[in-house]
Amino acid sequence: MVMAVALSSHVAAQQGAIAGRVTNATTLVPVQSARISVVGGAAPAEVVSESDGSFELRLASGVYDLLVQAADFAPTRFDRVRVSAGQTTTMNLPLESQGYRLAGFIVTASRGTVDTEITAPSSSHSVRQVEITGRPASSLVEHLRESPGVDIGTQGLQASNIVVRGFNNIFSGALHVLTDYRLAGLPALRANLMHFLPSIEEDIERMEIVLGPGSALYGPDTANGVLHLITRSPLEGPGNTVSLAAGERSAFQGAFRSAFLVDRNFGVKISGQ
Repeated sequence: MVMAVALSSHVAAQQGAIAGRVTNATTLVPVQSARISVVGGAAPAEVVSESDGSFELRLASGVYDLLVQAADFAPTRFDRVRVSAGQTTTMNLPLESQGYRLAGFIVTASRGTVDTEITAPSSSHSVRQVEITGRPASSLVEHLRESPGVDIGTQGLQASNIVVRGFNNIFSGALHVLTDYRLAGLPALRANLMHFLPSIEEDIERMEIVLGPGSALYGPDTANGVLHLITRSPLEGPGNTVSLAAGERSAFQGAFRSAFLVDRNFGVKISGQ
């Protein structure tokens, strides 16, 4: 036992760390869920940045090349970063923003890590903000009607039910629905009341659908797919928006969104419909 402890302490003494923050090079806003990985001939290692952009990557002493990848940003290399035993190398990793490429990024299929729709481990589809804002609809579900593998049962002007991978009936609650990684359905009733979700069109960044089972990532009762609604952060999307819509059957709808920054790391948003 004494030898094991001594060996463990010796190995820990040979290690160092790279720590810092991933930020937007233009706005200095922290970048969440950026993937920082070691490339080249070094031992493979990888870490994902936290909500405030911070990260810590523990490595044996040596010189390393880092690759940083994140949605909306160009992949960036940082070469010849030196790690000394028992010390922490502090560095900020600025990323240049870029537009979405074809077959954009998706996080739901890997639960937080960023993948393209082509390389994601599950069959997936996403509806982007530009598609949502370009098509008026009475509810968020309407934007999913043309998505592959999705079946929607209409129950009223706004009420509807959505299922994927078959098992389609108007009362099915098999789809696992999330809003910003939080459960959005009613687990006690196994019901997804999509028209009661508080998110509005103006506040949605994208909607991601994973058609395959997701039990390994999200636990039981996710064998029939995952729908994830990801909202816009006030840190990255401040401003005020007001929209009005009207149609047949005496339909009228108004919505607003107001988001502002208190400081670089704290923002507030209010929305209603």
